[in-house]
Amino acid sequence: MSLRRRIAVWLGRGRGTPEPNDAGWRVLRHLGLDDIFVVWAQRTNQPLSELWTACPRADWLVELCSRAGVPRRTIHEAVIDCIALLPEHRQQRVREAADRWIDERCEVTQVLNALALAIDHAFDTHPELDQARAARHAPVGRRYPDERIAADLAERHMLLRLSERVRRRISLEQLQGAIWGERGGDTPYR
Repeated sequence: MSLRRRIAVWLGRGRGTPEPNDAGWRVLRHLGLDDIFVVWAQRTNQPLSELWTACPRADWLVELCSRAGVPRRTIHEAVIDCIALLPEHRQQRVREAADRWIDERCEVTQVLNALALAIDHAFDTHPELDQARAARHAPVGRRYPDERIAADLAERHMLLRLSERVRRRISLEQLQGAIWGERGGDTPYR
């Protein structure tokens, strides 16, 4: 922590703005992100750069980018690219919300809710997960540990593929530039 920040905290002027080398969860909390994301980040206690790489949920990454001030067009492209992996009937609601948001006809929370819902329900209908889903919903007495493990691995693999799509469209440098005001995004830090 810098001397200026220590003095501000000591004088009671608040926590101050997180710095790039702070723990990532402090930045997330300062941006006002969802508590689940902040708790996950606190458990890992990594800097923002490592959190960005390790984040398992695409909807969390989209929320982080929107709160940080990454341009709407870039976030919209990332969401559209991300949902391409989902079944067609799950894509439509997310696409409609993203299009309304880019035209400033709704809040980003509607996009995030639609994306989270589509991701969560994708596991009910995605072809790669049919066998894993059958294993997960089998009666308790008939479950086999390897089938449960297969179901968990299939879900994790899909979540990672979705979040990787977001990271492919929005780089860590773009995110950091938006947060700390280096590249002209709309950010609460300036």
